[in-house]
Amino acid sequence: MIDIAEYYGVQVFKTICEKFLTKVELNFENIYRMIEISNKYSLTKFNQLVIVFASKNISTFLKNEQFYGLEKCTLKKILEFCDKTEHQEVVFEAVYKWAEKQVKENLENDNGSNLNETIKKQIFDLL
Repeated sequence: MIDIAEYYGVQVFKTICEKFLTKVELNFENIYRMIEISNKYSLTKFNQLVIVFASKNISTFLKNEQFYGLEKCTLKKILEFCDKTEHQEVVFEAVYKWAEKQVKENLENDNGSNLNETIKKQIFDLL
């Protein structure tokens, strides 16, 4: 439905869809799909709920393989909410692995780049 609202530019319908989504129970089975939806359709209120859920459950959230497919801007928002967590070492390790995966995917064709330097650049503004 939200695809239709977005495609035809019907803001009222899009708002109703967002209101419905804010009532959906977030869990670890749907959180990555909900992040994708909130980003794709610029659903500000829903995005805030999704980010807060991920931040409050950061330890479990980081263990999912789908974590490594997050966009950098989404990861940054999540990290901003969980900067006071007691699991800072776990967060740092997961962010490093996320950056490493992103860099390796981008460097497959570029053998001249230094992996460690590129990883540092990738995570610089995240930490």
